[in-house]
Amino acid sequence: MRLRLETEPQRTVRHEWFDTFDWRLHRAGLTLERAAAPRGDRAQLLLRDSGGQLLQAAPVRPAGVTGIGTREAFSLDAVVPAGSLRARLAPVVQMRALLPLARVTARVRTFRVVDAQAKTVARIVVEEPIGQPNRMPAPTCRLSVVPVRGYEDQADKLVRRLKALPELRPSSGGWLLNALGEVGRRPGDYTSQLDLRLPSTMPARAATQAIVARLLDVAEINMPGVAADLDTEFLHDLRVSVRRARTALKLMGDALPAAEVGRLIMDLKWIGDLTTPTRDLDAYLLAMGSASARGTKVEELQPFQAFLRARRQLSQKALVRGLRSARWSRARTRWRALAPADRKAGAGVATTVGKRPIGEVAPPRIARAYRRARRLGETITEASPATELHALRKRCKELRYLLEFFASLLNRRPYRTVLSQLKALQDCLGEFQDTQVQHAAIDAFADQMLTAGGTSAATFMAMGRAADALESRQSHARAQFAERFERFANKRTRKQVADLTMARPASLPGPSPGQP
Repeated sequence: MRLRLETEPQRTVRHEWFDTFDWRLHRAGLTLERAAAPRGDRAQLLLRDSGGQLLQAAPVRPAGVTGIGTREAFSLDAVVPAGSLRARLAPVVQMRALLPLARVTARVRTFRVVDAQAKTVARIVVEEPIGQPNRMPAPTCRLSVVPVRGYEDQADKLVRRLKALPELRPSSGGWLLNALGEVGRRPGDYTSQLDLRLPSTMPARAATQAIVARLLDVAEINMPGVAADLDTEFLHDLRVSVRRARTALKLMGDALPAAEVGRLIMDLKWIGDLTTPTRDLDAYLLAMGSASARGTKVEELQPFQAFLRARRQLSQKALVRGLRSARWSRARTRWRALAPADRKAGAGVATTVGKRPIGEVAPPRIARAYRRARRLGETITEASPATELHALRKRCKELRYLLEFFASLLNRRPYRTVLSQLKALQDCLGEFQDTQVQHAAIDAFADQMLTAGGTSAATFMAMGRAADALESRQSHARAQFAERFERFANKRTRKQVADLTMARPASLPGPSPGQP
């Protein structure tokens, strides 16, 4: 078939790429691009797969962002209009903000591909970066073929012809990778997972220091996002890194100098206390959002949500003051001193435990943490108070963190089984405690709002229904406990715990931390 090209008017387009801070779109094999003319034309959101294939497109909503501390971060609902694209992105992005990654302005030339019947079967789009934005090393052109509906076969044939041209080569990330490289980023360069590879022969002191160092890295990476209040997950990841560090020092601290460990544990407790009010209010707001989604009228809960947001604003200011305080600076200095730059060799005076290989030290501590959790759980009955379930939750967290710290030393198959049973039990215990805390908080907030006055009876009734829903969820979690714990504590799981640290063939790597 003979084809000819017809030139369309040249235009200029500004491209901007977005992802969450922890690369959720990239990890799902997606890229989200905003394309717009500098003036006039309405912007489009373009969702592509990892190979650059266009999956969906939608107009961009005006960026009137609510609840995010900077205009350089955008909530999904504020940018993507309701419809199939938002529905596709929401389970991936969840509560995270979309952050701009890179920007490129390009000169665009479009050629209509016309067949012998004067029908347009496709368009060839040639884009050339102008101005070398972000100091790109070279202005590389990008060519793409856009099929017209009903003529996909002709467009595929055209693509095959173009691929045969020696002047063209497949794109391998192109502008986005170049632009990210200029600002020192690469796709997937942040994760809150530890991903530690500890040789079994590494001294326990050096292994513990490597764990503490990685946790400090995660905390410091998230601090700017916490201070700017970009989204709630920055604070969550900061708090998890602090909890992990406290656990590491509590359970492995005898591999390090005792005086330094004691001071840092106190510092970490202070950081945890500093961040708790804001994180709790984040959880309450998320819970009220879920209550609205389950049928409570949005307008009835709006006064309560406004009350929570006002309190959160105050707690966030107090948190930022704490992050900028001399006490925080001293805590980070002590944390860094315990996690030296030379993470392989370690530093400081080695204790007896610290000199031993981590492959000998870690396994008994994992087994002991499992036994402590199992024995505590075995004392819990239907009549046991909530405090005992909360204590078990803490023991389970300690075991979970030890498994994450030393995953590279463990056998993969039993690791998956133990982690699966532990996660199921943790989910049950977490649901039980969180719903109890949130239920009590609603009661306390209701008393405060009643004292202040001005709140309608409809709002109090909606809060009561939300509290009832939380109580129902708590009862359901309590009813699930016995079954979840039995699977965690049964003979099969106990055998898997014993098998975790049996000699593993050298060719079989351990599991990645956080991976089942």
